[in-house]
Amino acid sequence: TQGRLFRIEFQAALGAAWAHAAQRHFTDAELCLMAAEDLRFDVRVADPEITKLLTSLRDLAEAARRPDLLTRIERLTAVATRTHSTLAPSTA
Repeated sequence: TQGRLFRIEFQAALGAAWAHAAQRHFTDAELCLMAAEDLRFDVRVADPEITKLLTSLRDLAEAARRPDLLTRIERLTAVATRTHSTLAPSTA
């Protein structure tokens, strides 16, 4: 249950970062990414929504030529990818 709350907060921070970046409010986007960084170690499962948000954020940061945001996004992407790749395959 607590893990789900961290995941929801993580996704909310990414969503807020995306919304700010889409509006070209990059300082606010960076603050949201910093909040997501604080939660990244508590999020155990990478999912398509997180991947889509990170990809879209990366596209917005690249278009705006914001290497500072790209660095933060890459850190989050690396954690999500590493977490996803270390999950045991489903036996169902």
